[in-house]
Amino acid sequence: MLFRVPIEKKEKPSSRPYLLYVGNIKPHKNLSRLLEAFGLLRDKISHDLVLVGKKEGFITGDPEVTGAARKFGDRVRFTGMVGEDELKQYYAHAEALAFPSFTRDSAAALGSHGVRLPVAASAAASIPEVLFGCGSIFRPLDVSDIAQKIFRLIRDSKLRRELAKKGFARVREFPGKHL
Repeated sequence: MLFRVPIEKKEKPSSRPYLLYVGNIKPHKNLSRLLEAFGLLRDKISHDLVLVGKKEGFITGDPEVTGAARKFGDRVRFTGMVGEDELKQYYAHAEALAFPSFTRDSAAALGSHGVRLPVAASAAASIPEVLFGCGSIFRPLDVSDIAQKIFRLIRDSKLRRELAKKGFARVREFPGKHL
């Protein structure tokens, strides 16, 4: 699903500001390091981490992520699968999108995140090529680097606006159905 047009903001899905992840909860998605990075940031930011996507029922699922998230209480929230309208609102109200995955198949999915939303993403596979200067790139194995890139993105409103604008223009270059 490509969101190539601005999403109309409706009801906020969260009362606090948040960093968004959208995807399944599987080991190759690198969510354990994203959670570690969030742990380094949680006392410095008021943002929550919202994880949208299926987390159970996989042969290769990542149950450790669910366990690791518990230590953050209500600051980390799993939504499970959501409908298209609800997903749009998660995107529309997020401060930034976190994309820590290791894999190339995930890089193709990144092209679908064509909302006016800045992205902090992994330097793995072809993800930097998909973003092509439209995101803040971090080393996926370096928890400190992940935290630093996310922190800068959250704190620097000018950078957020610039990356969101570039990202929204970039998604128009990807073929496929768009909304």
